[in-house]
Amino acid sequence: MIVQKLSLRNFLSYEQLDLDFPPGSIAIVGENGAGKTSILDAILYALFGENPRSKNIGDLIRKGKMEAQVDLFFSCRGRKYRVKRSIRRIYNRVRSEAYLYEIDDVGNKVIAFSPKNVTAEIYKILGVDKNLFTTAVYVKQGELNKLIELRPAERKEIIAKLLGIFDLEKAFNDMRIIISRFKEEIISNIERDLVLKREFIKRKEELENKTKKFLKDLKQLGILLERLEKQRELLREKTSLLERGVYKLRKLREDLAKLTVEYKNLRKQETEVINEIESLKKLPEELNLLDRRLKELEPYTKVVKMLQDREKILLEIENLENIITTYQAALKKREALREAFENYLRYKSELDACRKRYEEIREKLEALKPLRERLRILEEDYQRLQNKLVNHAKIVRDILGIDVAIEDIVNVLEHSLSSLRKHIGRLEADIRKILEHLGRLNAEKEQIILWINSLRQTTGKCPLCSNILTDEHRKKLLEKYKQIRMRLEKKYVELDSKRQKMLKEVEENKAKLDKISTINITDLKEDIARFKNLIYEIKKLKVGVSKIPELEKELKNIVEKIKDLEGKIESLETSY
Repeated sequence: MIVQKLSLRNFLSYEQLDLDFPPGSIAIVGENGAGKTSILDAILYALFGENPRSKNIGDLIRKGKMEAQVDLFFSCRGRKYRVKRSIRRIYNRVRSEAYLYEIDDVGNKVIAFSPKNVTAEIYKILGVDKNLFTTAVYVKQGELNKLIELRPAERKEIIAKLLGIFDLEKAFNDMRIIISRFKEEIISNIERDLVLKREFIKRKEELENKTKKFLKDLKQLGILLERLEKQRELLREKTSLLERGVYKLRKLREDLAKLTVEYKNLRKQETEVINEIESLKKLPEELNLLDRRLKELEPYTKVVKMLQDREKILLEIENLENIITTYQAALKKREALREAFENYLRYKSELDACRKRYEEIREKLEALKPLRERLRILEEDYQRLQNKLVNHAKIVRDILGIDVAIEDIVNVLEHSLSSLRKHIGRLEADIRKILEHLGRLNAEKEQIILWINSLRQTTGKCPLCSNILTDEHRKKLLEKYKQIRMRLEKKYVELDSKRQKMLKEVEENKAKLDKISTINITDLKEDIARFKNLIYEIKKLKVGVSKIPELEKELKNIVEKIKDLEGKIESLETSY
């Protein structure tokens, strides 16, 4: 914090003081009782609103005065501030006021008023409380040893807070504890790893010994394997010889079986030959008889042969005529069958096409049927959401007195909220200024009343100008101060009336703000987005659903055509 300017009015020994503090180190030099400490007390009072000398802040008012004022300008963390405190003595009561301003390019902006609120805000700005400030920053006369007499830990904590490294030191100490724990954990892990490593080395040695033994056994097994390999080769050769012997034996057995079959066939043929020979021995006699009989029938043979040929020819002619008749009938039937077959193929092709189209339309209808139900649900949601949004629009109209389209509700509400908050902020700032002005007017009025009472009660010297107080002078002064009082009271009434109107306007705007705040803008945005999406989806679904009647009509015609074609095909199948 850097103090830049201090103004005092009727504060302790100072009737009026305007003091600028240039950049750099500053020393205030003067004799005892000159008012050096009063300057520091004024800075402490301006910041924390307390009397460093006693509990009664009324003691800070200059003797013989009714009001004291302190005005301090300072900067902290690159921002400029002005704190203004005043103390008034009204009869036996002491009343204090306080205002805290932030100074920027625009001007003075009130950020707190009332002693309590100003002190709380000062705590936030400086980052220290009054106890820390009076211990380490502001040291009273005779109390310089207080910081030195503190315990080292307390002194270190105060200095760390002042330097802004208290949290860092605390974090460092916490980190040191964490590092210590982490170090212990690492050492523990290393010791555990060393134990595991020793076990690993021991296990490795055991495995190496086992490996050496295994390699030795493997070498012996290799020698044994070579011997067995040689024995296997010998056995393979012997097995090959045995297999060749078995093959030859099998061939011999097959040959023997064939010879046995041939032998049996030969024995059978031998028997048949013997029987034929016996029968052939009788043939010469039968041949002689037949020759004689043929000679006797030789004249009739030619006639019989001619008759037989004629019968055969007639039979063949009859057969040929039957064949020709059958062939002609078959040709006619073939032509009818060909025509019927062509119709059958055409009907079948049309039937297949109809059935294919039937399936396509049926699939389309099956796909579109859920759309109809979906459209119904979406239209219900649309109607419900539209009613909700229309209700919101009605609320906005009731609050703001304007008709709003559903799509513009959010923009209007956000703009209205922003405008109302800004307007309320401006009104409250104006009300604070009016209250400050009213306070000053009230103080002036009370001062005038005190002067009027003093003029009425005083005799001799004038209590205001120290001149001789004549009746005429008293009368003029009383008349003058009465007019000032009336003017102040009139001004007070006008300002208070204006304040009341502003308060009423603030209440009305706050009521509007509260009503608007009941509407959840985030949910409303989602509802409007969903409403727009519903309009788009319903429009798209209606395009699809509008095709259903046309498809149902086409499906009905196809069903009738399929029945007709099936009837024709069934008739052809029955006929042929």
